[in-house]
Amino acid sequence: MNPELERLVRLFDKSTESTGEESRAALEEFERGVDAAAEKLPGSPRDRLRKAIIGVHRSWLRQQQKKPTAIPPRA
Repeated sequence: MNPELERLVRLFDKSTESTGEESRAALEEFERGVDAAAEKLPGSPRDRLRKAIIGVHRSWLRQQQKKPTAIPPRA
């Protein structure tokens, strides 16, 4: 995954998983990151880019849930 995209996905995740001031700060940073990415990609509407990142976040969450545990089960 592109490092900038991963950063935005993690910021969105942090904004949804945390509460209060931490959530608000993460969401603001996410929105600034989306704005910066939209400026780099001419012709990409900001809302469309934002929705695409949120879609990647959903896929990323599913992938995180499929990861095996660090400790193998006892035989």
